[in-house]
Amino acid sequence: MPDAAPYRLILLTPTPRLEASDGAAVDLPAGKPLALLAYLHLVGEPVPRDTLATLLWPASTRDRARGSVRHALWTLRQRVSDDIFAEDDPVSLAGGMLESDIDALRAALLSGDAEAAAGVWEAAPFGDFLVPDAPEWTRWAESLRLELENRLASGLAEAGTAALDPGRGRGGIDLLEKATRVQPARLQHHVRLVEALLDLRAFGEAGAALARARRHLDDEASLASLRELDARRGALEGGGASEADQAALRLDFVGRTEEFASLLRRWREARGGTPSIGLILGDPGVGKTRLAEEIRRMAEAEGGRSVQIKAEDSERPIEWGLLSEVIQRLLRLSGAAGISPASDGILRSLMPSLSLAEPVETDPGVRGLPRPFPRANPSAALSDALSDLITAVSEDAPLLLVVDDLHWADTESRTVLARVATRLDRASALLLFTCRTAVAESRVRKTLTLLTEAPNATTLELEPWSFAAMAEAIEGRIRFSNPAQGGAILRRIHQTSRGNPLFILELLKVFLEEEILVIDAEGDWVFHTDRLPPDLPLPGSVRALVDRQLDQLSREATLVAAHMARIGHATSPRVLGLQTGLGTSAVTNGIGELLARRMVRWEARDSLAFEHDELRAAVARRYQLHVGLTAGGGAQWSFFRTAVVGTLGVLAVGAGLYAITNPDPFGSGPWGGGIIEAVAHDGTRHALRLRSGGGVYLDATDPAELDRIRPGSDPSERIEVRGGDDGLHHLHFVGDAAPDGESPANWIGAVESAPARTFVSPDQRYVGVILPGQPDTLRLLARGGQVMHEAVVPEILDLDWCGAHGLMVLSHGLGGVELLRWQPREGGPTPVPLPDIMPGGALACSPDDRGLLLAGVREGRPGIFLLDLGLGSARLLSWPGAGAPTSLRWSSGAARRTPVELRLNADRPLELGLGGQRALEGLLVMPGGVQRHEPLSWSVDDSTVAMVRSSGRVTALSPGTTTVRVRWGGWLEASVPLEVTPFVERAPLLELEGDQLRATGASGAASFTLPERAGFTVEFEFLAASAGPPVGFCVRQANASGEACFTYTPSATPSAGDLPGGGTVSLGTGSGIPDGRRRLRKIPSAAAHPAAAHQGEGSPDSAAGPGEELPSPDWTGAALVVDPDGWVSLYLDGLEGEEPLRAPARLSPSPGGNWTLGLGELADHGAAGLGTLKIWTGERRGGGWLTPEE
Repeated sequence: MPDAAPYRLILLTPTPRLEASDGAAVDLPAGKPLALLAYLHLVGEPVPRDTLATLLWPASTRDRARGSVRHALWTLRQRVSDDIFAEDDPVSLAGGMLESDIDALRAALLSGDAEAAAGVWEAAPFGDFLVPDAPEWTRWAESLRLELENRLASGLAEAGTAALDPGRGRGGIDLLEKATRVQPARLQHHVRLVEALLDLRAFGEAGAALARARRHLDDEASLASLRELDARRGALEGGGASEADQAALRLDFVGRTEEFASLLRRWREARGGTPSIGLILGDPGVGKTRLAEEIRRMAEAEGGRSVQIKAEDSERPIEWGLLSEVIQRLLRLSGAAGISPASDGILRSLMPSLSLAEPVETDPGVRGLPRPFPRANPSAALSDALSDLITAVSEDAPLLLVVDDLHWADTESRTVLARVATRLDRASALLLFTCRTAVAESRVRKTLTLLTEAPNATTLELEPWSFAAMAEAIEGRIRFSNPAQGGAILRRIHQTSRGNPLFILELLKVFLEEEILVIDAEGDWVFHTDRLPPDLPLPGSVRALVDRQLDQLSREATLVAAHMARIGHATSPRVLGLQTGLGTSAVTNGIGELLARRMVRWEARDSLAFEHDELRAAVARRYQLHVGLTAGGGAQWSFFRTAVVGTLGVLAVGAGLYAITNPDPFGSGPWGGGIIEAVAHDGTRHALRLRSGGGVYLDATDPAELDRIRPGSDPSERIEVRGGDDGLHHLHFVGDAAPDGESPANWIGAVESAPARTFVSPDQRYVGVILPGQPDTLRLLARGGQVMHEAVVPEILDLDWCGAHGLMVLSHGLGGVELLRWQPREGGPTPVPLPDIMPGGALACSPDDRGLLLAGVREGRPGIFLLDLGLGSARLLSWPGAGAPTSLRWSSGAARRTPVELRLNADRPLELGLGGQRALEGLLVMPGGVQRHEPLSWSVDDSTVAMVRSSGRVTALSPGTTTVRVRWGGWLEASVPLEVTPFVERAPLLELEGDQLRATGASGAASFTLPERAGFTVEFEFLAASAGPPVGFCVRQANASGEACFTYTPSATPSAGDLPGGGTVSLGTGSGIPDGRRRLRKIPSAAAHPAAAHQGEGSPDSAAGPGEELPSPDWTGAALVVDPDGWVSLYLDGLEGEEPLRAPARLSPSPGGNWTLGLGELADHGAAGLGTLKIWTGERRGGGWLTPEE
């Protein structure tokens, strides 16, 4: 291993520095010498002195720039080592003398070790280090930064993705997070991180990652991608635990990270066009169905479609039973009409009742008749037909087909499904099966072997939860009243349940029945440890748990449970009423008791099912029921009487029972509250509120509430349309009224015809207009009138924006009224399927954007329907008005305040010298004049003239003119012209040597004249002596107040902040020195800034002694700058890492005029320590002076 270099450059840090090999800091400040050293090291080859002069001192003359190079090289020799350089011109570094953290970074990246590279990276190269007046060096440093950021971030992202593949999860996430920190402005890294977090079901972390991404990405395309990811996160998270899940104690999905990742990879392969198989094996209750549900939820969130079929034990003897259900469900999907005539004929022969879209030509000369069913080899024929159907359906969207409990499927269906799964070769489909591990039937085992050995299959055998996984699941939903006892309780639960998730849930139900586990006033589950008896017996099996519950059931609940077990699949209350022969009240009480004990659940709007197959099987065993059908098709009973045949009256009672007992699916969550305004046909305004409790319904409230809705809550109300002389219709956004009664109006854009309606998008970045015509035009405009999106739609009756669901539009075309959904970035409007509803002419989105109120008619009954936009289901809501309303409005009452103006802190065109900087700030002005900060998008029209950072800081790069712009989305914009002026070597306005200064300064005879609106620079040298009188001067404009004064005061007792002579520098705008001056701060001593002492370089051009521009070792160069606005700053030569001194107040110069130079109260001795003094027009940017920080 080679020896370490004696010096190390630390550049990947906010404050670059040079260190010795032992870590000790080298006394070299951040300035041009350090910039020169870094450039020589990283370029790695000899560089001519003229090149270095042009690179770092482009504004200076050639001789002066070379002198600056000479001085910088001398500083490096003095502060680092005499042996640091190998050559003098061209300049090169001695080999083995210097290394840097960038070397280590590049070596790690070259070896593929992205994690090691990330360990080196503390900040972007050079951090906050800026080199003024050196645009070429800045471009080089920026190019280096971009190169290293891209290489490191790409390496981290690739390593993170690779780490996710084996299911290691968190390690991959950490790497992806580092990639976003290294390159925060690149959308791809944020997308990878959020997608990985969603794959791990870490929804909270995904939300936080999206928030961080929005802080760095402000262009509309990136924000659109982030919104899509956020909508996907919401869909996945919303598909988790609902209120019903909360009541059923549904635990979080934990402990299956690797299994989930494996199946998710199979789904992604299928989505890419490679058909795949997934097989989930495990004991009853271990979580097979839950894992399949999570994959289904992810598939749907990624744009896929899913079909989930559950095989039932009771249907095993039904030949082709499961397959028939699979085919029927697939035929409901778009794309099914694309199957071949041969496949169509085979499917019709199997199930004559199937209704395909159109009859097909099956045999020559015969239309609409199915082919004869191939009795010789039906499995093969059906396999081909089903493969054709899956392929056709998956061409519209990737397909996930889930077959749950494959062990219960009939032999014929199982054979066909296995054959299709293993032979499918060109479909974007994943076939996912769940099955118990211990299967006695040999034909089922043969099917499992066939699926497992398929080359495109992933087989998973789920194990019970570990203690850690169980604890995470329980603690995610339940809080222990005494956390210190929680661990012991969890261990007892795990020991009893052996980690089986179903068993754990049933144990929790025991605690619930004993009121040890309760729901507190806030709706949280609390386990009261003080209520747990030390000798409470816990059942040792699921069967024992169920027996315990059944022992406590009433007769009515026992009958309902037994009949549900006998039927073997989800069934309705009406059927249960017929089967049990109980009265309406008894059946209602039985169902209610089973729901309260969490033994059954509502599986659909009208069907009840057991929480798990094992519960159904336990009930059947308890009452000696044979759940399956006998060979003759009858059911065997040994305990209960035969069901009573129901009459039409019982059917009516059963329907009423269902309406009373079925928990409403819309009660699963709030709809955002607010108040609804519905206008009846007679013009009556009704104020309504959506209520829940035993269902969802509309409740009439005081109509006066409609008038109390906060004014301005709808930004659309602030848009005015005004005619213009150009024949166009101009849109203006009207702000709040000012104290003088006037309301400011901000121009938005213009359209060619009078809009029928205007509206504002939820993010308030676009204004929408409806332009009437045949058909109508729906247009979205940005600030300035740019057309962002446009769609042509038949007559538009009403519309509203439902958040991520897009713009919902009621359109009246030739086929009648249709509900359309328009996602502007995804193309034109598309129809929204409605469950047997004929829509009317009014709609309104809920405040939380989950639901849609729709006026319409179903089965002859007009009214208001509530449509769940996520589920697609709808229900009729009663309201006081008659028929369907003519107008609907749903308001939350909260104002969406829209900015009306974007202001820049620049009241006139900018003028910067080469290398100059200016910090700009944009403020959003809200109605009423309130200002607020928000992320803005900055740009320059010509990036070769200037660059602007995301913070608004502008840097002048080359002479020319451009415009700096700041935008808030596509809505508001502000700009300011910028001129970058070149450095021009002009003759000074005034030039005095020391003797001349002393002769003229005392009398004030030294004067100069400035052009209008021009600043000036006083460039001078002073003797930083350790003793003697103060040194200084003042400049003052004739007939104006105030003067800019400089003084240097030696100190006999120097301190750490003094100059080499032991003195301090002061700057002021008072009326005399020293009384009127104000001392701003001490300048660090020469020990910290070697250039302040101006020692000789010791280069071949100057063997020893001072440099050519420095008259003695104690002479210090300085510049006093007065800008056109009167602000005064002082710069000291060589102190490039330091802030300039600024006067606390500014002068008030009149345009142009005469100025005088004088010594004021220092007339007797003030010029004794002054060398050459020159006064230049403008803010001098050359000669090594620091660029002022604006």
